[in-house]
Amino acid sequence: MWRFSSGGASVVLEDYAPVLLTTWYGTADLTLIDQVFDQLETIYDAATVRIRVGISNVVELPAMPRASERRRMAERFERMATRKANDQLNFVVMQSSIARAGLTAVQWLARTTNRAEACTSMEDAFRRARRALEVMGVQWPSTLDPETYEVPGPGAASATG
Repeated sequence: MWRFSSGGASVVLEDYAPVLLTTWYGTADLTLIDQVFDQLETIYDAATVRIRVGISNVVELPAMPRASERRRMAERFERMATRKANDQLNFVVMQSSIARAGLTAVQWLARTTNRAEACTSMEDAFRRARRALEVMGVQWPSTLDPETYEVPGPGAASATG
């Protein structure tokens, strides 16, 4: 598990290969976006499997990210599409209209075919991710039980894996 924070926002990454969970708290600034995507690139480059399913949970988004932050996120999504584990499926849980608008803006800016599907809940995201992996013949990770999974709190920043 990795935790990052900057400017009052934080992100928690959890790797249950081939499923990668990302939990966002607050509106990410450029520093936080780069911290998170640097770690994601490291994880994807070290992956022993080509297929990755990302589930992002936007727990709290008090304000729409600024244009510079949306642009940076789009650029980093594009870079991710070139990584070794580039068969990526992404599901994003968003409760707020601000988060949905932010995702739409980032996807408009990103010039990649990797798109994120909006989900209504973590249960919905887990169900879709499991189905997608089954279609590709990839086993769900035994260490990730959707029935008992608890969303991590924002906590303090750390760089543990």
